[in-house]
Amino acid sequence: GTAPSARFMPGVSDILYQGKQHLAVFAGETLPGSTKRTTLNDLWVFEPSSAVWTELFAPTCGEPPVPEEDVSVST
Repeated sequence: GTAPSARFMPGVSDILYQGKQHLAVFAGETLPGSTKRTTLNDLWVFEPSSAVWTELFAPTCGEPPVPEEDVSVST
């Protein structure tokens, strides 16, 4: 099956999912970490006894919000 993409700084926790112990991996930054749209917003769970990954939520954050006002600062 498929597995989550390589990433750094994800949230990781052990959880009980569908009655079994799983490892949950949430979000992070894609590698190699370019400056445009590398932030992930996905959630995967790994079930160790079967070595199977399951994606629970899609991997993208979407477009950033549009600013409502412009700000400038001068010194």
